Amino acid sequence: MPTSILIDANLLVLLVVGLTDKRLIERHKNVSSYDADGFDLLVEKLKEFSEVLLTPNTLTEASNLLRQIGEPERERLTLTLGEFIKGRPERYIPSEEASNEATFVRLGLTDAALMNVGRVSRPVLLSADRDLYLAASQEGFEALNFAHLYDAKFG
Repeated sequence: MPTSILIDANLLVLLVVGLTDKRLIERHKNVSSYDADGFDLLVEKLKEFSEVLLTPNTLTEASNLLRQIGEPERERLTLTLGEFIKGRPERYIPSEEASNEATFVRLGLTDAALMNVGRVSRPVLLSADRDLYLAASQEGFEALNFAHLYDAKFG
């Protein structure tokens, strides 16, 4: 199994919200479809890998989604994201390269960059986005659908 995992922006938001305060999961509009069990499952899955790869695109999207809440939570979430970023590997994909991905029109810039990183670095891709998961699987990447993992564990 590869030692690196790549997560999408939605799961990064869930991770940061849960790391900040699990009680915020049900209150933050961008992760309210998840619960504390989902957060725990995500943390458990990430522990199976030696590193979580990040992209500037994913970080920017996650930062914007995280900040869609009032103070003082906005500040707390932003600080947690900043701490999470420190020391983690980040893969920069120029937007021109990402926009040349076959999946760009269907998935958008952030996910096209993830597809590019997947092609180059070959990490496992963990996604809450069905379309991203399917695109990665169809291209032969090792991809995991977070909803499938959740359903298998909690039914």
